[in-house]
Amino acid sequence: MRIGSIVAALSALVALAAPHQAQAQNVPHVGWIFPGASPGNPTEVAGFKEGLRELGYVEGRNIVVEYRFGDNSAERVPEFATELARLNVSVIVAFGEFAVRAVQRAAPDTPIVFLMSDPISAGLVTNLSRPGGNITGVSTLRAAGKWPELAKQLLPGLTRVGYLINPTNAGSVASLNEARRSAEALRIDFRSYPVERPADLEGAFAAMTRDDIGFLLLTASHPYPTNWPQVAGLALGHKLPAIIRDT
Repeated sequence: MRIGSIVAALSALVALAAPHQAQAQNVPHVGWIFPGASPGNPTEVAGFKEGLRELGYVEGRNIVVEYRFGDNSAERVPEFATELARLNVSVIVAFGEFAVRAVQRAAPDTPIVFLMSDPISAGLVTNLSRPGGNITGVSTLRAAGKWPELAKQLLPGLTRVGYLINPTNAGSVASLNEARRSAEALRIDFRSYPVERPADLEGAFAAMTRDDIGFLLLTASHPYPTNWPQVAGLALGHKLPAIIRDT
């Protein structure tokens, strides 16, 4: 559903992108910036391409997509934004607040379609239904409230969940509040653990083990971007079930 929502938002912005369209056959060029690793996200790309086809856009025929994957390296994201600005793409699809801000700096006049947790708290838009300007997209904030429900369905006897929070990321904090409210409504003990960089993960997992956490919740903001192999390895090593939302 979220890829379909992105494509719908993208379609709405194509009309705004006329000044940026490629000269050859007036074919729109779309930029794609994803801070995570390309091998781990074939479904994201496949869903995006399928959504484009449903709207009549076929790569190689009437649209060109420039994909950029950070492979979990935040340092590469501003570089990608600059590259896409030089290519004069029509629209840029950006995943996460860090990528969106990099695009705004590198290409302030280029329409942006985002997928992130809470663009309102981040100060990127003031209204999701009418964001205004040259930016629109999809917020995944409400999904956080479903995580404790899903965890409880998987483990009916669950009594305590842990949440890795990046206190420097507004979207991370907003998602935590949504998840906390949901957990408390289910009478699940909710505990949070700050993680700002990969080096903090070992300590956070050790603390969750001491606290007898039965389920782990986290998003791509822990840290930014998350080292997914390290997180998966630690979760497996500690035999801790987890719901990880990659955004």
